[in-house]
Amino acid sequence: GRSPYLTAPAYPSGGGGLLSTAHDYDRFCAMLQNDGVLDGVRVLSRSTARRAHANLLPSGVIAEGGMKFGAGMGITSAANAIAGQEPVGSYGWAGAAGTMMWIDPAHRLSVVMMTQYMPSNAYPIWSELKRAVYADLSA
Repeated sequence: GRSPYLTAPAYPSGGGGLLSTAHDYDRFCAMLQNDGVLDGVRVLSRSTARRAHANLLPSGVIAEGGMKFGAGMGITSAANAIAGQEPVGSYGWAGAAGTMMWIDPAHRLSVVMMTQYMPSNAYPIWSELKRAVYADLSA
């Protein structure tokens, strides 16, 4: 049959209908981690790539839990860092059906997790994955 993703949506819906492969999402993370360069080719200007993880909230605005926000990414601050899971300066985003990515510049690390279940907080997979990754790094 014909894929529903080939049909234009009836109205704009933010992330609704976005899709990718784990491989391409990982390459996107690598490009962001390298300040806009992928495989030696500049995809985004350095300043544009850095806006993904630069706090863009107006002065005085404090998001829930102390989270900071860049252009499409949540940024871990001192107020919401979790020892062994979310170092200050890491950034990323999670999707409605369990997809998650994060980039940790201090460890030169990017992680992509692709799942499909809702609600995405039904299982503690995100926190368990982060704990496992950082436990492995410290071993």
